[in-house]
Amino acid sequence: MKRKTFFLMFLSASALAAGCGNGVIRELPAMELPTMELPARELPAEETKFSFDDLQGLEFIFSSGAGAWGTTLQVRWDGSFAGTYSDSNMGETGPEYPGGTQYRCDFSGQFTEPEKVNDYTYSVEIAAMDYVEPAGSEEIRDGILYRYTDVYGLSRDGEILIYLPGAPLEELSQEFRSWIGYYDLSGAEDETLSFYALNNAAEQQGFGSRSVEGE
Repeated sequence: MKRKTFFLMFLSASALAAGCGNGVIRELPAMELPTMELPARELPAEETKFSFDDLQGLEFIFSSGAGAWGTTLQVRWDGSFAGTYSDSNMGETGPEYPGGTQYRCDFSGQFTEPEKVNDYTYSVEIAAMDYVEPAGSEEIRDGILYRYTDVYGLSRDGEILIYLPGAPLEELSQEFRSWIGYYDLSGAEDETLSFYALNNAAEQQGFGSRSVEGE
């Protein structure tokens, strides 16, 4: 029994001697862990957002720039709109209307909620549209004959495209661009649209916009 106890004490002493020298405990070298480079976190691209609020203070104009005709409209924050189409012919007179003839349509309506097509295009339709005076009616006021018609430039059925500033001009149809001053891009300084625009897609008829705030 004494031999077994002595042997165990010997093993313990040997183990301490292996780990100690001159009474100082040796420290094991620190283990260096391999460094790992984590891939950079990609932040999601900021999504372009559009609402009818963005169109407040703007007037949209559909006109060839020649002649005395044009359609104008303004869009409210809720997507409702109102505007006027008029075409004056001062030479079309009669005994009761020496001031000439004006073809006219005062209208109002409601767009559907915008649906995103791409980063610079949204699509709406005309959910409702009403005329102040029925198309086909006429009256004489202040020496002018008013002949009431349908609105020109807006289709009751079909898609209306809303283009945001920054839309690449070369991606827009030439027929549409001709209405907003960009028929020929060869000499154009701009590469992108600098204003909001509407496109009556079925007819490719374009409305440019201008600010009317403060007027």
